[in-house]
Amino acid sequence: MKAKTSILFILAISGLLAVPGCKKFLQKDLQGTMTQESFPVSASDALLATNAVYTTTREWFYHSGGYPILDIMSDDARKGSNPQDQLNTVGPYDSFKITTTQDGLDRWWDEMYVGIKRANVVIEKVPLISMDTALQNRYLAEAHFLRGLFYFDMVRAWGGVPLVTTTTPPLKLTRASEEATYGLLLADLQYAESHLPLRSAYTSADVGRATRGAVEALLARVYLFRHDFQNAEKYAMLVINSNQYSLEPNFIDANGVNGNNGPESIFEVGALPIEDMKVAVTSMQTPRVFGEFQTGDGDSTVRLPRLPIPLNPAIPG
Repeated sequence: MKAKTSILFILAISGLLAVPGCKKFLQKDLQGTMTQESFPVSASDALLATNAVYTTTREWFYHSGGYPILDIMSDDARKGSNPQDQLNTVGPYDSFKITTTQDGLDRWWDEMYVGIKRANVVIEKVPLISMDTALQNRYLAEAHFLRGLFYFDMVRAWGGVPLVTTTTPPLKLTRASEEATYGLLLADLQYAESHLPLRSAYTSADVGRATRGAVEALLARVYLFRHDFQNAEKYAMLVINSNQYSLEPNFIDANGVNGNNGPESIFEVGALPIEDMKVAVTSMQTPRVFGEFQTGDGDSTVRLPRLPIPLNPAIPG
């Protein structure tokens, strides 16, 4: 009995001694994991953070959520395929019978804000990094361009949306007006236009990145939606007169594998040659310029455009 009491006493004392050690261990920073405080802090981090914004344009939900409401419901595409294909998800858009809880819209909404968050990381954190100024400005411009693109998709679908411009937004966000949403995305695009190079200034290693021509083409489209035809013409002519683009010599290459990043390509989303939902899409939903899609009837051919930039998936968030 005495021996048992001694053992219990020793265990109790050991437990008390272990408490301070446990507290210190639990407060220790995570090891081998990127956190909001530890990333990005270097020039190489800035590249990875910028590339992470581009990865959003390759996510399945970015494309599967957008084309029904922006293409199937418009005059530039139709559902096609057989009547039962995607009947529950795409069918209501084709017949204009969608509801506020329509499948797919929630995932598209979420994916847009993932991209916006990644852009905000670059816009907020990269200016604090000691690095080449010209490269730093280009990364910031790429992030502004992509954030403007995401908000343009959202404003076309929903009108005004909550505007998130920081990595630490308030827990409760209010819906901004359509005018304010356009104001933010136009400011983003105008910043990008001022800091991005022409397409010809990029090396082959950077094919697929946002260019000044891509920004100006998107600005032309934005102003078309605003019914500001004078500015729409202005930016369209800047693209035409830049001598950076021309028609494909072979028409079939305009929408084929041989035309990847070809003379007609203004901004192109690349993919890896792997049959995976996150890196390859069917020809019914092949992204070309600014999220537009080619459509086909029952065509399930997988297109495999080249990867435009060295993307690294190991990015926080």
